[in-house]
Amino acid sequence: MAITYIWNIDLLETKPTDGDLIDVVAVAHWSVTGTDEATGIKVTNRGTASFGAASADNFTAFNSLTQQTKLSKLYKKE
Repeated sequence: MAITYIWNIDLLETKPTDGDLIDVVAVAHWSVTGTDEATGIKVTNRGTASFGAASADNFTAFNSLTQQTKLSKLYKKE
């Protein structure tokens, strides 16, 4: 039984400023859909992730975020 998972960042909530940084992501709303290859049954789960204070060391401007960048930052372990 193979299950394929597709992750998405559905919505980002931003703060206008955080220190010297602007348009800082504060909350990410995500979803993941798993599809059973054998039966075609799909199940979707949704959640949110909140972020602490932004750091200029690893900051990516809001307009430069891609889907892959958003997902990698969501699951980055510090």
